[in-house]
Amino acid sequence: MEKLKLVPVQDSHIRQLTCWLNKEHVLKWYNDADEWLNEIKERKGNFSFLNHFIAQEENHPIGFGQYYDCFAAKEDWYTVDRPHELFSIDYFIGEEDYLRKGYGKQIIRLLVERIKTQYPHAKIIVQPDSDNIASCKALLGNGFIFDPKANYYTLDDTLKHCGTKVINTERLTLRPFQYADDNDMLAYWISDPTIQSLYSEPVYVTKEEVRALLDKYINSYKNPDYYRWAIIQKESGICIGQVAIFLIDNKNHFCEIEYALGSKFHRKGYATEAVKAILDFCFNHVNFHKVQVCHKEGNIASQGVIRKCNFTYEGTLRDFFYTDGKYVDRLYYSMLKEEYDKDEFKSEQTGSVRTFIT
Repeated sequence: MEKLKLVPVQDSHIRQLTCWLNKEHVLKWYNDADEWLNEIKERKGNFSFLNHFIAQEENHPIGFGQYYDCFAAKEDWYTVDRPHELFSIDYFIGEEDYLRKGYGKQIIRLLVERIKTQYPHAKIIVQPDSDNIASCKALLGNGFIFDPKANYYTLDDTLKHCGTKVINTERLTLRPFQYADDNDMLAYWISDPTIQSLYSEPVYVTKEEVRALLDKYINSYKNPDYYRWAIIQKESGICIGQVAIFLIDNKNHFCEIEYALGSKFHRKGYATEAVKAILDFCFNHVNFHKVQVCHKEGNIASQGVIRKCNFTYEGTLRDFFYTDGKYVDRLYYSMLKEEYDKDEFKSEQTGSVRTFIT
C-alpha cells in the first residue's frame, strides 16, 4: 500500500471506469453510472473543475478518486462564498480484492494531500451515505469529524489546545504539578545530576529552587498550549518524574516530547507507559500531525523507551552537546499520526496503554 499513487484519468481509463461503476458494490453507493461517466468524459469541458484520478498500486489500477472546489460545483448541501476555501472529495475501490484492506483510507489521504499542497488553508467536507460504514470509518481515520448539524464530515486539521489535562493509565496518573510535589521531586529525581544531565536540565538541591521552578510551571498552566505533567505512581502517590510537550509548531502541527524519571523507578515500564499516554493525547486530543523525541548518545534507557513506543529514527546531530569535557551526539526520532493509527502500534508486540483523560 505504500506504493499507492494517484494518476490523472486519461481516455484509456474510461473502459476500466465503466466496468467499475457498473459493479454491484460501487452502484450501491454511486447509483447512476452514466452520470458519473459523463462527468469524467467531459472533464475538459463542462466538468473541468473536477480533478479525476485512478488509484494505482504498482501500476495496477484498483480504484478511483476525485476532488473539486465546492464554489465551482455549486451543490445544495453546503454554502460557500469564495473559491479555493471549501473542497470535497469522492472515491471508490473498483477491484473487489482490495476492499476492506485500508486502501480507501489511503486514497482519501492522497486526495487531501493534493488539495492541501495547493490550498493549505482550505476546508474539506465529505457527505457519504450514512450507511456506508467503511467510508465513514476511513474518513474518521484521516482526521475528519462528523458535524451532525450539517450532516457531513469535516477535516479539522487545526490544533485543539486544551492545556495540561489529568491522564490516568493503569499504574500512573499524569497531572499538573502541585507545590506539594517539591519533596518527592528533590528525593527522587530533580536533585540527581545523572538524571538531570540526561536531558540537559540543571540540578535543583534546595526547596527554594524547586518552589521557584514550580512557580514557573503552575503559573504557565493558564496557557492552553502549555503541557507539563507530574508522573504520579498510583500505588504510592509519589511524584516519580515528569513528561512534557514543547517546541510546539502550530502552523505545521508538530511538537516534541521530553520525559525524566527517578532512577529508582527505571526498568519498570513507567516511562513507556507515560510516553504512550502522551502520544495518545497528542494525536487524538490536540490533533498533532507529528511528534518528535530525542535522546543523548549513550542514553540506552531512553532509547529503549523510544523503540518500545515505535518511533522512527530520523537522524543524528553530531557533537551536539559538550558535556564533561567531551562532545556527545543527539539522536532524533519521530512518529506521524498515520503511523500511530496503524494496528501495529497497538499490537501485543508493542503494547498499548488505555488512557482516561479528564
